[in-house]
Amino acid sequence: MLRLHFENWIKKDGNISERTESLIDESILCYRAQAYKAAYLFSFLSFQNIIRERILLADAPVGYEEKYWRTIQENLRNDDKWEPVVMECIDKQKPGSIFKLSDQMKHQYFYWKDRRNDCAHAKDNQISSSHVESFWLFFESNIAKFGVGGGKEALIEKLKMFFDLTFTPISENPEELIKEIPRTVKTEDYKELLEKIYAMTKGSDYKTSRIEFWHQLFILEGDFRDKLIEFLKLKKGLCTDILVEDSSKVIYFGGDKQFVRSLWYEMKNTYLTYKVVFGLLRNKLIPSEQIYELVKTVTKNNNDSLFHSVSESELQVLDESGFFKEFQKFAFTEMAITDFDWARENRHIIGHLISRHGFNEDIVTAINTVFYRQNTPWKLGDKIGELLENNPALKNQYLEISRKIGGVIPDRFLD
Repeated sequence: MLRLHFENWIKKDGNISERTESLIDESILCYRAQAYKAAYLFSFLSFQNIIRERILLADAPVGYEEKYWRTIQENLRNDDKWEPVVMECIDKQKPGSIFKLSDQMKHQYFYWKDRRNDCAHAKDNQISSSHVESFWLFFESNIAKFGVGGGKEALIEKLKMFFDLTFTPISENPEELIKEIPRTVKTEDYKELLEKIYAMTKGSDYKTSRIEFWHQLFILEGDFRDKLIEFLKLKKGLCTDILVEDSSKVIYFGGDKQFVRSLWYEMKNTYLTYKVVFGLLRNKLIPSEQIYELVKTVTKNNNDSLFHSVSESELQVLDESGFFKEFQKFAFTEMAITDFDWARENRHIIGHLISRHGFNEDIVTAINTVFYRQNTPWKLGDKIGELLENNPALKNQYLEISRKIGGVIPDRFLD
């Protein structure tokens, strides 16, 4: 059976509790059975329950003493009292507004409350499918505005406090704050909120902890995650920082081939680029016909110091993806190692390649050619010398191939 639009929305983007979902399911069931009064009643109860849960999770608003606020929350836990208490909370003005709603929004809410009474008390007013559907539109359009302390604007103030070290320690976990977003922000307003978060975190001296906040935004699913992905595509620097910290998140960008290509094609002058490359290769997001171009691009623009302590699983990714195969071609067949700077910045990759696959005639020929010159890439030479010294089998293989091809072995590798 096809889902209704409201059903799709509430299940995908509503961030609802099991209790609310149960009420929604009852409403949908009644609607399909054309029991519209029951459908409306359960729909309104689900709306009420969301507001109830928000009050129960919230701190006391401005002007409310803790004792008084706890009394309100206690009444909301009472099955015999909770619904009229919700209505009172929406209308409260003293000691302050719990929900900063416009008079027009309150008027709309109480209109729908009266339709609830029509259903519950069997009044003469007719309730048809159009009433239920209209309320669902009200529900979808406005539930985000019913946030304790003022919805989106109150959340923005909380975010400002969170990112201000005067009020919040750098180690504070943002998870609970992030969970408030679907309760207070409509999906169509999410990009605006992301822009504000970006402005709050941009240029922070505490980059790692701020990046952690962006990481946790991925816990929001559905349209919220989709909009986050689209936003990050426009903030390439931030996106790169996120992927450096957790390269597994590249999978969320896999549907945009042009963006994926730009990730490795444009990043320069940092060894951390390779963390993103590992993620792209591990998730098979780089077409095989582009691996050679990837090798040429990233090895020219980035140093490989990350490979000083790279893991075996990451080296296996380079093997299985064809990266090492294309690297060997570029480095030794096309003689990229004749470039002094390139040879220095890629010495660790070369070391891992030789350690895993040994020498062949192309590699030996290239090494002998480069190191028989007067000016040689001495850091690469040190790396190769270290390999030969620590692995007698490799050294014998190198010497044997050199003799076979009639190569002149540089003195530094004969010791």
